[in-house]
Amino acid sequence: MDTLQNGVAKLLRDDETLGELLPGGIWTRQIMPNSNPAGTDPTPGSTPDAFDHAGRIKRCAAVLYDDVSAVRNPVGPDSAYMGGVNIFLRCLPHETEKRKLHDAAERIIALCEGAVLTGTRGEGLVLSISARMMPTDDPNLPPAVVDMIRVQTDSVWRV
Repeated sequence: MDTLQNGVAKLLRDDETLGELLPGGIWTRQIMPNSNPAGTDPTPGSTPDAFDHAGRIKRCAAVLYDDVSAVRNPVGPDSAYMGGVNIFLRCLPHETEKRKLHDAAERIIALCEGAVLTGTRGEGLVLSISARMMPTDDPNLPPAVVDMIRVQTDSVWRV
């Protein structure tokens, strides 16, 4: 279901306003600092642009496919299924940063709700917001704050 992850990421990256709100970028992998010394290649899998020169996280997002949620759609035909991505937003725990992160989350919700993407076989990927985790301390990247928006696909038919 890579198309859903990349399609949602492209939808978000194409929005100039969201790009300004998330200077650390929109990624399709976990946010991870570069642990290699300066002047060498970044750590494989790292997201160095999501951090400033001092190693502090910038406002950023990671769009990650949730393969646990890909299930048969009981109200659709035999080929119908549902799936989703989780969008994790991160920032420093300052009030001004959290306000801008909230603005980014609201923008993501507005962009995704009702959007239609095309799957690899021409199927329609109808997006809806199914959950939101409000900002909390990030246990994986302290002292960052993490917020999460779950984007679900409904009415998806395999062709």
